[in-house]
Amino acid sequence: MLISLSVSAGGVSLTTRIGVYSDAITFTFDTNYTVGTYWNGDPWVLRPGGGDVTITATSPTMLGDGTIADSIGVNRVRHGSMWNWNTGSEAELPTGGSIQGTGTSDNGWDSHNPKIDSGGGNTITNAAQYSDVRNIDPENTGVDFVASTAGAFMKALSDLDTTSLENEARPQILEEVGLLTVVDTAPPANAFRPGAHTTTKAHRWLTSDLDFSAVPSGLTAPASAPTYATALSKVEKHHIMGSLNYDSNRILMPSGSMHDYGANNAEAIVQAVLLAMTDGVTTEERETLLKSVVQIGIDVYDRYNEGGRWNPLGGLYTGYKLPLVLAATLLDDTSIKAVADANPNNTDVFEAFHEDRQIWVLTSSDTGRTLDGGNEQYIASDEGDPEWGEQHTKQNGRDDRRENATYRAINHQYIVPAALACQMITGARTNWNWQPFFDYADRIMERDWFASGETIFGTGTVWIDENTDSNTVSNFHQDMWTSFRASYGGAIWNR
Repeated sequence: MLISLSVSAGGVSLTTRIGVYSDAITFTFDTNYTVGTYWNGDPWVLRPGGGDVTITATSPTMLGDGTIADSIGVNRVRHGSMWNWNTGSEAELPTGGSIQGTGTSDNGWDSHNPKIDSGGGNTITNAAQYSDVRNIDPENTGVDFVASTAGAFMKALSDLDTTSLENEARPQILEEVGLLTVVDTAPPANAFRPGAHTTTKAHRWLTSDLDFSAVPSGLTAPASAPTYATALSKVEKHHIMGSLNYDSNRILMPSGSMHDYGANNAEAIVQAVLLAMTDGVTTEERETLLKSVVQIGIDVYDRYNEGGRWNPLGGLYTGYKLPLVLAATLLDDTSIKAVADANPNNTDVFEAFHEDRQIWVLTSSDTGRTLDGGNEQYIASDEGDPEWGEQHTKQNGRDDRRENATYRAINHQYIVPAALACQMITGARTNWNWQPFFDYADRIMERDWFASGETIFGTGTVWIDENTDSNTVSNFHQDMWTSFRASYGGAIWNR
């Protein structure tokens, strides 16, 4: 008989169970184990006396045949499982390419391989590929899975709508990924979960360690503010950080808890932080939003220490320095602060984050330098301006002075609110430690495009909002900037 454990947020008392639920996902053991949940409801199971934990089945039951896996149809593998998926180091982006990481993007969850178009054209060559070896689900292997060490058992809930999967170029093939953490020591109910993609499974921080007073509260929410449910939906569960090849892994980002593009996930993360500052949420809701983003920050910290890096490439890898900085600030933790402190000037540039590697201050060495193709060169009057470049610290020939430089607009939708949030949270800008990031946000909002009402695509003088351009700064984030930037963060940048 399967005895399930409710995993509502807030944790539960330690108890003995046969199965553990994570949303719609169940893990069944061979016998009773001590189980529980972290603060947010993510389940854990204790290795008894340092011994093994044996998983005999999962639900939903894996479908398909891993040995002859199809992209679609009866042999398409669905609802697979993986153990400690890609906890290794990442390599620098290869010049001229978009594939990142020494860790493979192969997955054991689902064998669907998306088509380029609805006519069933060529497969997308850099989409995550299915690997039967990685699928350790007992239904696939025919044997129980035995966890002899602490780790993460990750179970997929696949999207079964085959029509929509075939008709989309880059469908999100998973609805959810359930995470079961196998631990050596039982954590308390208010413990933060250790990173999903790290081999370290000991808990280190509690929700009671957070200093919420660093974050403003009760500010008047603009009419454009999202609902609490909307803001929570993309931050309440772990974000996929296995192989940090976010181009390939876009199809593996579960639709229930993530968008399929980095810049959109980045925007969702900062949206939660800014909403938490307003009277649009209760105190309990405010704290849940902030705890959820801190949890993502802990995931980033643990993944970084395992060798994960977020490289500059369009809008794929942006957004994960903000939750790291929030965790460092609200937990006041020196080890997390040390990672957040990395920037292109004080470390090997590869150690810095996507956001900082794209922004710098123009100098005389930038004036007139050769750029790729039709990219516009910088001029002497630009010197001293903070500037954005799609792969600046990797391939600076791709820098482009134009307002409509490729990927510029889509990065603004995160840069602007993230800069605002960190200037409103006591200590966050200091912990971020890359002033050009904040100055660039001031430049685009207070001196250049948004201040003058230009469109970023140079097609007139229409105020840029989410109705005129889906890749711009959202109305909520623009309204928060207009309402609060002058009151927080000190003087607005002006060369």
